[in-house]
Amino acid sequence: GDASLTLDDLVKIHWYRASCHLASGRSREAARSFDELLRIQPMHEPGVLDASPAVMTLFTQRKELYRVEHGVVLAAPRL
Repeated sequence: GDASLTLDDLVKIHWYRASCHLASGRSREAARSFDELLRIQPMHEPGVLDASPAVMTLFTQRKELYRVEHGVVLAAPRL
């Protein structure tokens, strides 16, 4: 990989790659790009205006699957 790329750069690259794959009808490739994005930054939360509803839906599905498989669960703090 390019040592000059930041984690934020990599997240953006995978986000745009997934969006392009999905727009081209390649949902498996899009899912793999989202999986890679989540491996890099598991807590990534895109803005609601960052993509189409179809892209957001697939990302949400991949995020939920990633969190189940890797034990990342967000909940309200308990006191």
